[in-house]
Amino acid sequence: MEEKSVNLSAITNQALAGDGEIIQECEVSTITGLHKRGWKIRAIARELGVSRNTVRKYLRNGGVHEYQKPQRRGVLDGMEEWLKERFIKHNGNGDVIRQELEERGIAVSLRTVERAVKEYREELRREGQATVRFETPPGHQLQIDFGEKRVLIGGERVRVHIFTAKLGYSRRIYLEAFERENQSAWFGGLDGAFRYFGGIPREVLIDNPGSLITKHNRSTGEFELNEKFRAFANYWGFRARACAPGRACTKGKVESGVKYGKNNCLAGREFSSWHAMEQHISSWLAGVSDERALTDKNDTPRSRFEIERAELSPIDKAPFQQYRELVRKVSRDSFVEVDTNRYSVPWKYVGSEACVLASDSEIIISCGGLEIARHPVNPGRHLRVTRPGHFRGIICGARAESHDGKEEAAAPRKPVNDPLTPSLAAYEEACAY
Repeated sequence: MEEKSVNLSAITNQALAGDGEIIQECEVSTITGLHKRGWKIRAIARELGVSRNTVRKYLRNGGVHEYQKPQRRGVLDGMEEWLKERFIKHNGNGDVIRQELEERGIAVSLRTVERAVKEYREELRREGQATVRFETPPGHQLQIDFGEKRVLIGGERVRVHIFTAKLGYSRRIYLEAFERENQSAWFGGLDGAFRYFGGIPREVLIDNPGSLITKHNRSTGEFELNEKFRAFANYWGFRARACAPGRACTKGKVESGVKYGKNNCLAGREFSSWHAMEQHISSWLAGVSDERALTDKNDTPRSRFEIERAELSPIDKAPFQQYRELVRKVSRDSFVEVDTNRYSVPWKYVGSEACVLASDSEIIISCGGLEIARHPVNPGRHLRVTRPGHFRGIICGARAESHDGKEEAAAPRKPVNDPLTPSLAAYEEACAY
């Protein structure tokens, strides 16, 4: 039999056997070599001083293999596309992504999110550095956006949504305050801007608000307008253009305009009413914003606008009428609430579900497909708009406030024996449901 002596002096590297034994890498080579020469497992184990199970393990595995740490599936595995899309949308804010994950039932730390979006952050940084400011010819582009600021009005801090529009060539700005940022506010702000500038540009540049843009493909640049916004753009004859997702800096002119309006027009101001704030904004636009000196230019927005004015398309239409469709339940006192104000309907519809069409100028209320009331919009807040005829038959000898704010006497009571006149008990019964 061949000599079974083995030189183990060259052993340097260690390997961990499956049963916990520590053996050297060269021992593993010895195991495989001896086995090829016909050695039995028992003899090899005895020669090397290891267990037979250890010998079997390395013979089964074909020798030594580099240890690999077990790979656990991460909680965010498979969400790469979603993470990238949200990362870009929120301009690299990992904590907002973490909050959205929690809303989806996935609880992770901010550190986990940051590790998952690490490669996207560098990409976003490079894109930001590549942004180049560009100029547009007169009458070509209007950039629009919303800002938000808490303003002291009537002793109360009110959240004000500030619509901002800025012409690309002249840098002339238009501001309008709204109680909320919705589609109606976008349309109202644009309508106000067109009338303030006295014309319509060829293009309106927007970000990607959900009320205006339905979808936007980042890779192809293709976007889809909201159906009503498309109708609005067609009505006024301008082309809507959307910034690439996550690239709001493309409309840097209006971004600076939003900041300028918040910090210059409204910062530190206190107003007695919403109307007083609107008056201040109007005077500020004409006396401050229009006369400011433009950077690196020896003129003002007002002077440059004299050139741009001629390139705007004239306004030859009435304001775009957009109706919001609302569903309201008629209250026990025969009113329907819209935007904090209450509008009357005939008392026999108390408790019914009503369909409301609300535009900037009027409120149309219907029930069962039948129009039951129509009111002009009251610009105030927490007011009642009534028509005395809506309460005729149940209000006697009282006076009711009309839709125009004047006092009108209710119609005289009909005879009690008139079968068309409901009794007070009947009215109370109607109010009960």
